[in-house]
Amino acid sequence: MSATVLRIDLGSGGSARSQLDDPSLLGPVDWAAHEGGDDTFLGAGPLSLAEVPGSNRLVIAGRSPLWCGFYVSTMGSAGGALRGAGVDLVRLSGSASRPSVLYLGPDARVRIDPVDPDEVWAGDPGGTAPLLSWLKGRAEGPSRCLAVGPASRSTRMGAIASALFRSGEPVTIETWAGRGGFGSKLFQQHGLVAIVFSGEPPTRRRLHDMVVAPADVERATIKYRYHPQLKTGGTFGSNFTNLREKMLAWNARSVLDTPERRLEAYERLVERHYLRQFNEEIVARGRGRDCGETCPAVCKKVSDGHKKDYQPYAALGPNIGVFDHRAAERVNAVADGLGFDSVEAGGLVGWGFELVCEGLVEASDLGLAHAPRFEADGFDPVEDSARNAELAGALLRSVVAGDRPLTAAMQGGLRAAAASVGGDGKERALYVANGDDGSVCPNQYWVPGMLAPVPVSGKYYVDYGFDFRPPRELGRSCAARMIREIGLDNVGLCRFQREWAEPRMDDLLRAAGWTAIGDVDLHHAALSRRVALQAQPRGLETRRAKELLAGWIEEVRRDDAHSDELEGWVTRFRSDRDAAADAWWEDMRIGIGQGLS
Repeated sequence: MSATVLRIDLGSGGSARSQLDDPSLLGPVDWAAHEGGDDTFLGAGPLSLAEVPGSNRLVIAGRSPLWCGFYVSTMGSAGGALRGAGVDLVRLSGSASRPSVLYLGPDARVRIDPVDPDEVWAGDPGGTAPLLSWLKGRAEGPSRCLAVGPASRSTRMGAIASALFRSGEPVTIETWAGRGGFGSKLFQQHGLVAIVFSGEPPTRRRLHDMVVAPADVERATIKYRYHPQLKTGGTFGSNFTNLREKMLAWNARSVLDTPERRLEAYERLVERHYLRQFNEEIVARGRGRDCGETCPAVCKKVSDGHKKDYQPYAALGPNIGVFDHRAAERVNAVADGLGFDSVEAGGLVGWGFELVCEGLVEASDLGLAHAPRFEADGFDPVEDSARNAELAGALLRSVVAGDRPLTAAMQGGLRAAAASVGGDGKERALYVANGDDGSVCPNQYWVPGMLAPVPVSGKYYVDYGFDFRPPRELGRSCAARMIREIGLDNVGLCRFQREWAEPRMDDLLRAAGWTAIGDVDLHHAALSRRVALQAQPRGLETRRAKELLAGWIEEVRRDDAHSDELEGWVTRFRSDRDAAADAWWEDMRIGIGQGLS
């Protein structure tokens, strides 16, 4: 690595620029893991210097306040903006004395301006949208902004919104760095409400078509654009079409239903309504765009200003009993305005809804006027979705305010909230645990890999295929995926490019001018081991996590050819679910260790 580093002490307002030359490092994740400590690290990957589709991501890394371990979050197309400010890497330490905006201009000029967060978040809808509009009027020239909302002030689940300011165009959020709570870290640890990069991004190096073949890129990203076999596109359309009855719903309580009941609910509520709306309003009208850089995937499916990705529209969709786009748009707008990680927000809301419906807490304990409608039987996809979306918005506002004991406990994340309730209420929560109080809600897939004890959970550092693999083999496969996925993050490349880019990574780096790193997979295996030293994975702490695993075993047996090993695990889960789930998790842990070493 040869990079320009800017170190900013937010307490004193001082900064220092230096040159880093270290042949053992390749990208910003390497650098953050190497530096260590509790600071926050931002950087652009080495491939962002070249014209590689999806390679201009901004990497944010460091210790996560939610996971309580080393974490990586990225956002599309923002890496070039950092370089436009004259640096490759930024290290943030200390805290501003008052909530502030950090301006980073050309030639690494640093300015820190105090602001009143309540003033810049004010408006209808409040939060991130008015803040971004306010910032646009104060930015200099071509600018990119990273901004947080009220959830970052009072919870551990704050996300970072990013907007590219274009002359004469309205402000729209291009991308998010959602997972890991880095928005909360910016506000609570560093005193930052926003960061603004100004300056012209450097010219990117043109690579030969033999290295980046347009036809291969288009073929590999077909799912995100439009898949002719599925007759839909984007993560929302492709995932819901493929998942069908394996879709998670009702706080993942759907894993307890029969296949017939799950299929009926999918066909009635999703195929004939939620997915149909998406296909008619977005796919049929060709409403796709990129994240701010030229890319043939055009994965951002947008309608009337609402970006429809699978994870937020699943976590704050079927997971909370919302199956209508107008309702989903409203609750996602609340979550985005408050600046929540939408997956964590969905995990909290789904769990809270189930507790109310099961009589384990009162609706008023969550700031709700009445109970949600939280079962498939007799569910009206329009009226009941609207009811649940309104209640979800009220719950999220109560969490940010912390105006009730339970919603105040929710500010610490789902694991902390579940511990405060205890008993049967705790058992209904679904999260992956790290250390004494770290956790994340898993992404919305009914697969054992999402519960795997990888060093960085809540992302795609796992094998999330549905087919049966024995747990140690699955663990080794998760380790292999972590090595590749952390490599994508380290070079600043969008994972949507993985199919075509991973086999060519050495060639891509050499063509972009990087020659000293050697074997990329071996390098990122070593990086993964370093990250693993900072993780403390815990076992499956709740019944819901074990139900998800046990239900998957039965489902995969129904779909798959019956191997002796699969039959053995089916027998073990039927005999003693909890003991089998614990044994499965431990075997995955051993397999991950084997794969990383």
